[in-house]
Amino acid sequence: MFRSQSAQRLRSVLLSGLALAGCSSGTDPVDAELGVLREAVEPIESFSAAQSAGYTLLFENMCMEDPQAGAMGYHYVDVALLDATVTVAEPEALIFEGAPGEERELVAVEYVVPFAAVAEDQPAPTLFGQAFRKNLTFGLWTLHVWAWKDNPEGTFADWNPRVSCP
Repeated sequence: MFRSQSAQRLRSVLLSGLALAGCSSGTDPVDAELGVLREAVEPIESFSAAQSAGYTLLFENMCMEDPQAGAMGYHYVDVALLDATVTVAEPEALIFEGAPGEERELVAVEYVVPFAAVAEDQPAPTLFGQAFRKNLTFGLWTLHVWAWKDNPEGTFADWNPRVSCP
């Protein structure tokens, strides 16, 4: 259900974007794609809506953090999306921040392609003009997008020093 709603939403946003592109030559394509992402994910930004849409917590309620680099947060993944295909409007993982018992807040998404779908010796998948990075620990290609929480390390950095784990 999320995939078909996302596809319809993506089409309408892209058509709107194309219409606006004719009016302005200074539009940054990455900013436009970030807008598509935010609009597509809006219906599932809440923790409960994400769960209802099929996103489930991975790693036994573990908030991922690195003492030097910052944190990522809690990863909720729609395993049905784990394949060789990546689209802006359908992130494989939603990343939330918040202590247990509190309402968790969406801070980022992560696009994921398993090495089983695109081997690690193949060219990296790309999205937003960014090449995915290899995660050898989990056998994945990954790309983080900090579209809801500013990251001083950059929109596409793996870790965010402004995110914390309880």
